[in-house]
Amino acid sequence: MLSYRTAIAALLIVCPARAHAGDRCGTYPEEVATGYADCILRDGGEKPLWLGGQRRGVVQEIRLTFTEGHLAYTKVIHLTQRTNGKTSIRLKTLRRARDGRVVVITGKSRRLSAQEVAMIDQLGSSSGTWEHRIGSWDGNEFFMHCETLDMERVTSDGYSFSSVNISCNQPQRLMPFVNFVAGLVGLKPYANGRMF
Repeated sequence: MLSYRTAIAALLIVCPARAHAGDRCGTYPEEVATGYADCILRDGGEKPLWLGGQRRGVVQEIRLTFTEGHLAYTKVIHLTQRTNGKTSIRLKTLRRARDGRVVVITGKSRRLSAQEVAMIDQLGSSSGTWEHRIGSWDGNEFFMHCETLDMERVTSDGYSFSSVNISCNQPQRLMPFVNFVAGLVGLKPYANGRMF
C-alpha cells in the first residue's frame, strides 16, 4: 500500500488534468476529490446533480458513473423517479474521440416498475450508500488503474455522493445494489465480474 503523499504524487502524474482546482468542470461539487468523470460527463451532456437541489416534479435522481481506469470509456446509468409515479432509467457510454470530442453511445432506456424502484431504495439504504453527503468506500487505500464508480443521489434531503474503485474493491454490502441497478439496463459485468 502506498503512503498518502506517494499516492497523491502518483495521482497528479497519472491524472494531470485534475491537478488544479481550476481545471474542474463542475459536474461534481468542489468537495469531491475523486470524480475522474467530471469533464467527460459535462462534455457528454450530463448536468450537475448537486446544483439547484431536487428538481420540481422529481422524487429522486440517481446517477451511477463507471469510468475505466485508463479513461477509455465512461458508462452512465441515470435514474429519474417522478412524483407522477413514473420512473425511467437509461444507460449511455461516453468515449473521447482522438480530436477530443465526446462520442455518446445511447444504450438501453426503460420504465421501471414500483417493485423495481422499491428494491433500489431498499438495497441503497441497506448498503449504506447514501449515509454520508460525500464519502468513499475505499478508506485510506489507494488504487491505480482501477475502474471507478461514482454514485450520486438527489432527494428532498439533498445531494449524496460516494465513490469506490469498483474493479479493485468490491465491498460486500455494496455489490447487490450495484449489480441490481446495472442489470436493469443490461449492463453486464466482465473481467470475472469486476468491471462494467
